[in-house]
Amino acid sequence: MSQSPQFPTSEVGGVQVQTLHLLANLGWCYKTRAECEAERRGRLASTLLEDVLAERLHAINRIEQRGKTWPITDAAAQEAIGKLQAALSDTSKGAQATNEAVTNLLQLGTGIPITIEGETKSRQLAYVDWQNPENNFYHITAEFPVERSRSADTRRPDIVLFINGVPVAIIELKKSAEGTEQGISQSIRNQGTDEIPRLFASAQILLAANPSDPRYATPGTPKQFWAKWREKEISERRIGELVNAPLNPAEASAIFADFSPHRRRHEGLMDGADGRLPTPLDTTLIALFSKGRVIDLIRSYTLFDSGIKKIARYQQYFGVKAALLRLSQYDDHERRKGGVIWHTQGSGKSLTMVMLAKEIANLVDNPRIVLVTDRRDLDRQIRDTFKATGLDVRQATTGRHLLDLVEEKAGIVTTLIHKFKSGLRSRETIDQSRDVFLLVDESHRSQTVKDDESLHKQMRKVFPNACYIGFTGTPLLKKERSTFDRFGGLIHTYKIDEAVEDEAVVPLLYEGRLIEIDVDEKSLDRWFERHTKGLSPEQVAELKRKFSRGREVLSAEPYLIEIAADVSEDFSRNWKATPYKGQLVAQTRRAAVILKKLLDSFGDVTSEVIISPGDDRDNHGQVNEEPSDEVDKFVKQVKANYGSVERYEELVIERFKGDGDPDIIIVVDKLLTGFDAPRNRVLYLTKKLKEHGLLQAIARVNRLYEDDTGEKKEFGHIVDYAGVLGELDAALTQYSAFEGYDEADVADALHAIRKETDSLPDKHAALLDLFKAIKNQHDQEAFEASLADDLRRQDFYDRLRDYAKALQLAFSSETFTQATDQRVIDGFKADLKRFENLRRSVARRYADRLDDAKSKELDAKIKALLDRHITTDGIVPVVAAVNIFDEAGFRQVVLEETGSVAAKADAISSATSKTITEKMEDDRVFYERFSKMIKDTIEEFRAGRLSEQDYFQRVQDIRNGVVNRNSADDVPVSLKGNELGSSIYRNLVDGFASVVPPTEASSYAEKTAAAFDEIIRRHRKIGWQDDPDTLNEIRNAMDDFLYDEIKNANGLYSLQADAMDAMIDSALVIGRRQLKF
Repeated sequence: MSQSPQFPTSEVGGVQVQTLHLLANLGWCYKTRAECEAERRGRLASTLLEDVLAERLHAINRIEQRGKTWPITDAAAQEAIGKLQAALSDTSKGAQATNEAVTNLLQLGTGIPITIEGETKSRQLAYVDWQNPENNFYHITAEFPVERSRSADTRRPDIVLFINGVPVAIIELKKSAEGTEQGISQSIRNQGTDEIPRLFASAQILLAANPSDPRYATPGTPKQFWAKWREKEISERRIGELVNAPLNPAEASAIFADFSPHRRRHEGLMDGADGRLPTPLDTTLIALFSKGRVIDLIRSYTLFDSGIKKIARYQQYFGVKAALLRLSQYDDHERRKGGVIWHTQGSGKSLTMVMLAKEIANLVDNPRIVLVTDRRDLDRQIRDTFKATGLDVRQATTGRHLLDLVEEKAGIVTTLIHKFKSGLRSRETIDQSRDVFLLVDESHRSQTVKDDESLHKQMRKVFPNACYIGFTGTPLLKKERSTFDRFGGLIHTYKIDEAVEDEAVVPLLYEGRLIEIDVDEKSLDRWFERHTKGLSPEQVAELKRKFSRGREVLSAEPYLIEIAADVSEDFSRNWKATPYKGQLVAQTRRAAVILKKLLDSFGDVTSEVIISPGDDRDNHGQVNEEPSDEVDKFVKQVKANYGSVERYEELVIERFKGDGDPDIIIVVDKLLTGFDAPRNRVLYLTKKLKEHGLLQAIARVNRLYEDDTGEKKEFGHIVDYAGVLGELDAALTQYSAFEGYDEADVADALHAIRKETDSLPDKHAALLDLFKAIKNQHDQEAFEASLADDLRRQDFYDRLRDYAKALQLAFSSETFTQATDQRVIDGFKADLKRFENLRRSVARRYADRLDDAKSKELDAKIKALLDRHITTDGIVPVVAAVNIFDEAGFRQVVLEETGSVAAKADAISSATSKTITEKMEDDRVFYERFSKMIKDTIEEFRAGRLSEQDYFQRVQDIRNGVVNRNSADDVPVSLKGNELGSSIYRNLVDGFASVVPPTEASSYAEKTAAAFDEIIRRHRKIGWQDDPDTLNEIRNAMDDFLYDEIKNANGLYSLQADAMDAMIDSALVIGRRQLKF
């Protein structure tokens, strides 16, 4: 007779006990909950095991003086504990700053004055023995209660790991039937200001896991960057031995003192003939928390990058280890061996260089490190990365300065490679040291060994005995292999397909839309005909108007008009009003400027141009490009507006990385390497690129991104107007752009979007198939009743998610939309809407949660599809965007050209809603009020409580209210006509109303708004919105006003500092939005 399964169904009795068993086998001693409470003296806000820490401070610290060894005093140990407690409690600068201060104490120790034989000196005491891991104490506990900030409530992380009594790792576990995302969410929640941030102040490693999907991170890591670990050193056999080794009796006694109800079942699991099979969680636990490994990771592989804590991904860890092994070997000339590390773009190459530098400093006495690249922007990036991690780095400004730094024996230097050659022209400098390490970024571009004039030779002249380690983000071309063999050979690889599999980068989808340079007017007309398919007469008319404006741009060749029109139409249809941005690669600087003019004339997307000014040819794609009046005018205008091209570029890049304008940046060669903007979703390619240049360019859109709404970037998109890869219907190496590579090295670099969109009919059929047994397809009750079973309903949600993903991709593909019959497209849309309504109905009916990660992701996808492609009133074309402030244009498009009364009302509400969304941050209180009015009106009309005429009249009134914001009756007379002052006033009233009666609140808000308006206008200058000094001046002036003129002058002592800070923040947000100068 078959036996029933006996595995546990709860995380406590299953995965939690199994995890504690394995950690105990790794040498972590279990402390019971009672023991932990005693160590903390019942103070649940405290997170240290002070008795353990005090004992270890005595054990690992000894004072050497006059040939004698002295123990530290109890007072010194208590003072060291007090310093650590103070650091844990100081949250004034934010959670990351607190963690950085605590981490510095743990890694570096602290100076304590100690008197020995009458002599008092500051002695450095260590909290952890980093050199000898076995000298530390390792403890674990479960369900560790920590009191929440400003509350008597507690949170209980599943498992906490301590080194010498200090919590260094926190684990959240989920049973197999639950997703790891829930554990990640819990961990992120617990780090909040009102939660248990003190526990995370000393934490170095976080782990969230169910048995099959463990993810690790460090405090402050956003959820999309929680990573998988793939172990490369510890064998499967060794993992199996550790998992199935019996518990030490003392450890078993301690663990089951807290988990006694689960002892029998766990022992039954472990007593089986073959033991239990290791899970991915087991492998990750061993990989991260073996004693030597955890000490190594905390000491050398966690760092702060611009104040943000980061931990190594597995390829960074093993890449550095491989490099350390290589440089510990010597060649026939007694020089350290070097080589090349190839880690694909987006995998953290710059931080790998930092980690290698730190490890070299740990292993070699007084090493010197020179960081070399061949581009100014990369030189700045590497310098800034090293500085941001707290390392002292010097940047060589000239060739002479580089040689000065060499002769000074500076510790860490960054330089451009050509400065070796220019420096050697001035004088000869030779450094014979074998403890100099040259880390060369993007080494494939400059590390050829051909002749005495090669850049590599120039470095060898200065450092003949140095160790050379190259880094590259792209595969090695076949023709480069012999060069790199002479350079030292490959040290470590992390290929494109590995990064995609690890979800370290997103896959890239390619679509060819070849546009010939010799395109004529007839070709433009054919493009117009293709892109008006399925549009209403009104939409066709609007597209004609935009197209005609493009043709009016002087000196714009027809092919540029077609490219600009396609980019404008594609981005506005698929990516506008999403978190995402785009990058347009132009052939020449002149083409870049013309493309911006064209995009501006169409008016659908915002754009900025980043190109090299003047006659500096370093970054030009075309050697013979002639000077251009358009380029000269553009550069002069930039300098007039921003003071310098560099300042303009800094501001554009900062804004592009944020959620505001521009939608698209237009480049020629700049920002195609080393530019990291996670929102960047689509690359429009209009110039021929190949090999390294092409791989570097397309990687601009492979970065991970996820926002708070659940919108998650699943692909990057490459739209190719230059015919680089045609239809991508063959292996990549069959195309000239990639023919220099081995196929395995570029696997997964690009996928044809056609292959993804071809799956749409199958995803659609799978969704329909779920309901094939329902006889009456009109009976919604039958559909809902069929989903009563939990698993079947989850299957429905999953199939709908897959269908929505496929449909979203299909709509982003011109090939799909042009090749698919409009009736089929309309059917896909209609089914999406119906099934989304069904999802919401059954979720309410069966009390399903819609706030988990998967539901949020699906909500975001379907909302985006409905917003961009389907209105709420059936399958009709999306109402064209209308400028509600352009009275004549508004009347023509909405009141004269739009059809029925309801259609006119929809057009008004749609245009007004769009304006409200775009301007929300200009005056949030005002626009939120009108946004609610629109939503309520639409709901009333859809519910049949408003006639078409009433609906039409009401949305007209709402639109008029938005348009006439500056003369609205909700602001005092003194502020009417003052847009900035009125907006600030509205956002101040509620703040004052919390401490004084409404009439007084209005008066205080009026006075404060007028003052804030004057302060902003007095201090503003070009670029003030992003100038920290100017913003601080404004903030200080506002702060003085609130204290002197409002709080103290009026005895308004109930107005707290937090409330005043909120008022200032609100005013600055509004001012930065409204006053562009």
